[in-house]
Amino acid sequence: MEMMSLVISSYLFIIVLFVGCFYLGKKIIKPKSQLKYHPSLILLTVYSVLLLLAPIIFSLLPKDELKPVQLDLGYTYTKQEAAESVARVEEAERLIEAGNFTDIDQSWISDTWSFDYEDDEIYFTTMFYQSTFPIYIERKEENDGMIEAFMIARTELETALGYVLEERRQTARVELGENRLLVMGEDDFIRKPVRLFDHGFPIKQFQGAYEADQVNPSTGQSMIYLKIPHDLEIITDDDSYYKEINK
Repeated sequence: MEMMSLVISSYLFIIVLFVGCFYLGKKIIKPKSQLKYHPSLILLTVYSVLLLLAPIIFSLLPKDELKPVQLDLGYTYTKQEAAESVARVEEAERLIEAGNFTDIDQSWISDTWSFDYEDDEIYFTTMFYQSTFPIYIERKEENDGMIEAFMIARTELETALGYVLEERRQTARVELGENRLLVMGEDDFIRKPVRLFDHGFPIKQFQGAYEADQVNPSTGQSMIYLKIPHDLEIITDDDSYYKEINK
């Protein structure tokens, strides 16, 4: 009903415009013998016909075939996929806090590290350049002389001026030095061109089909999970934060 009212209103406006222009044309263009083939009248007629056809063509165009933002990466990043990505990180945190790390889908783990370590204590340090993210430490039941680290990363997509895609991926490195375990995190920014308008018909660009939040829908953080020998003593400074889940 709303679309029909819009089409009718468009026709009424075009008819009034056509009649008004035709009336003015008859007054301005002289003599009458030249009226039939005058270039201005021909141009006015062609333009009016195009205006009359435009609502018909528009009403016949598909209204539900707009795709989400199509990236040059070769895949489509929808709101649903972004929500699923955030949900995976949240579910991983829930499982870790419950002591069920083994229940995490292995495909969620983006990086792993392992180190042999036999000393009784270790200095734990973190270093973040852009933003921090949670670090969980779980003590093993035995002293196996090994430190293991796992990262579950989250990728965030942002746009600059609506045309440039910025992929923001929270990454980290876990390094073992002399009696020191370092977690170094940073954000990697990779700019790529992005095509916001998939549909060829220009008017689709002004119907609200492509909103900026479709490109930046994700929230949450990446995370690090550490498994250490049961009796290993952790020494840290006030700036380095972690959560020990089975202390």
